[in-house]
Amino acid sequence: MKNPEIKELSIQELKERIKSEKETHQRLVFANTVAPLESPTKIKAGRRLIAQLNTELRQKEYSLLRERCKEILTASPVITSKTFSEAVAQVQKDNNIKASKKFTAQLAEEMNVVVLR
Repeated sequence: MKNPEIKELSIQELKERIKSEKETHQRLVFANTVAPLESPTKIKAGRRLIAQLNTELRQKEYSLLRERCKEILTASPVITSKTFSEAVAQVQKDNNIKASKKFTAQLAEEMNVVVLR
């Protein structure tokens, strides 16, 4: 699967594809354990494809999170650290996305929000 094809997939399609590729990879690893494969590079290619799919999934999730948070926060007149945290938590919950603290901090910086610890 080529990069442009991966970029065209939706978040749900990426999740399904990752699941199927992981199952295929596990079968290949098992088959290689039982009897060595003629082409063990298939295992390496499978790992790389899973990594590419995961990377694209994460990028799409983060862009969705960024987009939705900006929509919510532009509607409020004053953005405090509390309203920012609530908006991020709401978007994460609604879309079943987990954002790292680093990403949340970058998003806060983009929106000029000072998050108090």
